Amino acid sequence: MTDVKLDSKVSRTKARPLVTGEVTSVGAVALLGAHLTTGLGLLLTLNPTAIAYGVAAVPLVLAYPWFKRFTNWPQVCSPSPPPPKVDF
Repeated sequence: MTDVKLDSKVSRTKARPLVTGEVTSVGAVALLGAHLTTGLGLLLTLNPTAIAYGVAAVPLVLAYPWFKRFTNWPQVCSPSPPPPKVDF
């Protein structure tokens, strides 16, 4: 939703549903709400450590679309799982 104007200018993305009008902004927000509700429901079934990681990832997920405007590597801000704990 944040990149509709930008997507309309890029050949790879100009056929996306929001750009072409197949999906309205209201429909996109409704789908986003459904995904967020489902994700929260699943997250709350996990242990407290996993919940903390999920909550900590939210700012990175929200920042991702804007990172594309400042870097060619927006994945740098994408949340990734922590390295596994290894006991020696």
